[in-house]
Amino acid sequence: RDGHTLWVLGTLAPLPKRMEWNSAEVEAKVAASGVLLLPPTVELEAKGAALGGIFLLPRLMRARNNPGKERLQDVLPPDDYARWLALKARYLPRDDSLEKRRPILAVMELRDAAFERNDLSWRDVVMRVVKRAAKDNDVPTEQPALTLVVEDAKAAVKEFADSPVNDLDCFRKTMDQVENDLDTLATRANAWAQGEVAMLRELPYTDNTQACTDAILSTGLAKRSGFSDLPARAQAAWLAAAQKAIAEHPESFAVLSMARVMGEKGYLAE
Repeated sequence: RDGHTLWVLGTLAPLPKRMEWNSAEVEAKVAASGVLLLPPTVELEAKGAALGGIFLLPRLMRARNNPGKERLQDVLPPDDYARWLALKARYLPRDDSLEKRRPILAVMELRDAAFERNDLSWRDVVMRVVKRAAKDNDVPTEQPALTLVVEDAKAAVKEFADSPVNDLDCFRKTMDQVENDLDTLATRANAWAQGEVAMLRELPYTDNTQACTDAILSTGLAKRSGFSDLPARAQAAWLAAAQKAIAEHPESFAVLSMARVMGEKGYLAE
């Protein structure tokens, strides 16, 4: 715009553990930029809970489990539980504590174990590179941050511990990913590393992100605490920072996940 350019690097996760990425072009773009814009973050504060870290821990531990002490077999349809048992036997055969977990938390641990077995990693290769390039070249860094204050942290955790979560869609899509998409995720990661955008578009996979986010944001606690509109607020904060960067600098550089970059409702569409 008006001769100014904002470069946006779309990132992908997971990545192969031993992937080699030639980041020279990215580092050069960061070095030539007036500002590095990082993805938006959300920070939670417990009002008046200076001792919350110690005293909330037992409650948080309890909140990981199904309310009423149900086991996965009690809360999942038989077909879904059978799929779960088959995958658990493959990736986490000795962890019986998962049977008490909420489905959304149990299946996330399963997915992490499957990624580990298939040499896929959540390690953030990109952020380390761009931050180092900015520091080495004295490029200022900006990161839009939202802060949510929880009025009564103990009551909020207790309510979450005692309330069901509509997480069956998240559970199913995450199992679909483990069953069908591990090879595809590795291929997508290598396509990303080589800049093969066409290949990325042609390699569909089960994306569980929206289903799992919706499961948490649709709870009554999330709606009353102001969590439910967080994605929209985070997007608005990032877009405002991006407009400012474009206006003030001949060149600037931003990092966003591919999920936020692409799509009809992505940040760039907005």
